[in-house]
Amino acid sequence: METPIFCQSSKLLALEPTSFYEPIKASNAAPHGFQRFTSFPPEIRLQIWRAAIPVDFSNIPINVKPYSYTYRDRRAPPKTLSVSRESRQETLKYFRRLELRAAEISDSVRPGHNERLLRRYPSQLVLWDKTTDVLTLDWWCLVEDVKDVVQYLNLQPFVDPGKGGISCVQTLDIDTQACNSHPRFHYFGGLGQVLPSRVIASIEKKMSYFVELRELRLSMWSTRRTYDEEKYFMGVFEACFKRLAESRPGYCIPMITLELDDGHNARRLLR
Repeated sequence: METPIFCQSSKLLALEPTSFYEPIKASNAAPHGFQRFTSFPPEIRLQIWRAAIPVDFSNIPINVKPYSYTYRDRRAPPKTLSVSRESRQETLKYFRRLELRAAEISDSVRPGHNERLLRRYPSQLVLWDKTTDVLTLDWWCLVEDVKDVVQYLNLQPFVDPGKGGISCVQTLDIDTQACNSHPRFHYFGGLGQVLPSRVIASIEKKMSYFVELRELRLSMWSTRRTYDEEKYFMGVFEACFKRLAESRPGYCIPMITLELDDGHNARRLLR
């Protein structure tokens, strides 16, 4: 078991694969006849770098839960990321470089002191592909009414600088296990199939930060729930997205998918 570290704050260096910046060895260098590459017109060089980015890089999508240390990035970074500054800049047009770090966890209070023992996690640098990679949030994250959503969910690396929104996440997964693990209708406020208005407002507030969402997955949904509950639950999110679309010209309502916890096929909300 990991030993808690007593500290007030932490500044850990990011753990980054050396292959991100490792220069190409002489044995892998371009042939003698290709050394005039730098004399090519810029538009030709960019086309070559673009074609050199591996098309199968994102065949292994990553799933990140930002406030916990649960993801593993097993993808080898593209070689074009470390050839030259020009190739690196062209590669980063298609992937976003994120420094991800789980939030510090207060384990307990040190005997005789008011300070808490904090468990510190190192940072991980990943290349995020918005077309395949998935961001996961728990149900309790949506129902809690908080002032600073980004800080509360540890979403700082995903936010577009200067815009405040998140455009690099196109697939958002909501783990509904916390909703299913409680007695019937517990998270429905004891009002049958009706969620309290404060919960709906909190959900809409969280969803408003994702400005280019294409798919919302409601995963780990209990098979004990009735069809009417499924329909209402998915309808709550659809109504939130419709209200966001009314206030945002060009906003695209994402597809909503409900995935059961027993391996059955997902059920999609048809619009």
